[in-house]
Amino acid sequence: MRSSPAHRSLLTYASLVGLLLSPLAISAPASAPAGAPFTPQDLVSLNRVSDPQVSPDGRLAVYTLRETDLEADRGRTDLWLIDVKQGLDAPPRRLTQHPASDSHPRWAPDGSGIYFLSSRSGSSQIWYLPLSGGEAQSVTELKLDVGSFDVAPTGDRLALTLEVFPDCDTLACSADRQAARKKSKASGQTYDQLFVRHWDSWKDGTRSMLYTVTLNKDATSGLGGRAGDPVLVSGGIAGDIPHKPFGGEDDYIFSPDGKQLIVSARLATADEPWSTNFDLYEINADGSGEPRNLTADNLAWDAGAVFLKNGDLVWRAMRRAGFEADRFELKIRSARDGSVRSLTEDWDRSVGGLSTNFDGERLLVTTDDIGQVALYEIDPATARRTRLTTEGQVQGFSPAREGVVMAWASLVFGAHPRRTPRHRSSPRR
Repeated sequence: MRSSPAHRSLLTYASLVGLLLSPLAISAPASAPAGAPFTPQDLVSLNRVSDPQVSPDGRLAVYTLRETDLEADRGRTDLWLIDVKQGLDAPPRRLTQHPASDSHPRWAPDGSGIYFLSSRSGSSQIWYLPLSGGEAQSVTELKLDVGSFDVAPTGDRLALTLEVFPDCDTLACSADRQAARKKSKASGQTYDQLFVRHWDSWKDGTRSMLYTVTLNKDATSGLGGRAGDPVLVSGGIAGDIPHKPFGGEDDYIFSPDGKQLIVSARLATADEPWSTNFDLYEINADGSGEPRNLTADNLAWDAGAVFLKNGDLVWRAMRRAGFEADRFELKIRSARDGSVRSLTEDWDRSVGGLSTNFDGERLLVTTDDIGQVALYEIDPATARRTRLTTEGQVQGFSPAREGVVMAWASLVFGAHPRRTPRHRSSPRR
């Protein structure tokens, strides 16, 4: 591998005190001669890692690797696995190599296998790969593409998002309408309400809506299982979940018992284009009942909820209504008495990524910090913040038993592995 100052993606494993245990460096093509100038072709040919996910027992981590085939003018993503404990002593293991793209890996709660999104069936669907061996098996075969999904902590249900027409009663109706549009020679569309376009995404009349499916375990192996019929659970919320065009899986999360979902949504009313009033709603995972607005008193943005081990709910919240560039602070809602308080009111940083640590007792957050994207740990009891990284950009992370696995990008570090002193907080290759 050739060392270069170019922007690289790294997968690193760093302890909470900053001791690097397992880096995986993705560098420029090996065919490039040593000392040759770094070219635009080299840049677009770099492999890129993303979306690390640590197994429930903290021993393994799965991640997505994107490779670029310049001759075919296409990129492809596959899933890879590393042993968090062994680190550099064990090479990564390739899990998928289908010509189609595989991405968005999520562990089964018992650690028996990995659910993921794949286009290998011709559309984006959920698949399951058992770690015990064998081929990936299809979990969903829906008429529409699955946009994102999450696995219930109980392992018996998935939440997934689909683009549907709000006035369609069935998925078949939405699929037929989309097919008819593709065949139509006319491309004009009538708009009677904004948005017409949001950033670079044109509105096409569909809405991203949240569904759940129950998993029918395989009778022979007890693994994976086929999904039952989708149940619409966000029908009582007239808004996109996840929000468009930049929303994702962090717009919804299962409760620890798997019986509810907490979703972030903005209502698609006439004032939607200039509103930042995203609220957190609690909805039943089986589709029963009506949604309950948990943040009705805040007219600004509420998003990205997570549950602590004790049941407290933590989320990101803005204060200034209508101001899209406002600072996100952390709010915490007590499971005991429902009281709400701020954890970062005195912090002049805006919280980006949000998760709990491995034992669910502390919080991990990313934030822009003087040209970097840093990772912090926050104690919810005292609001004390501990910075875990100093350089580079943390582009994704997942808590491990003794640290954090990160997708990390940097402009300056070479390709060889290093260790930091025990009390430093910068991961090094």
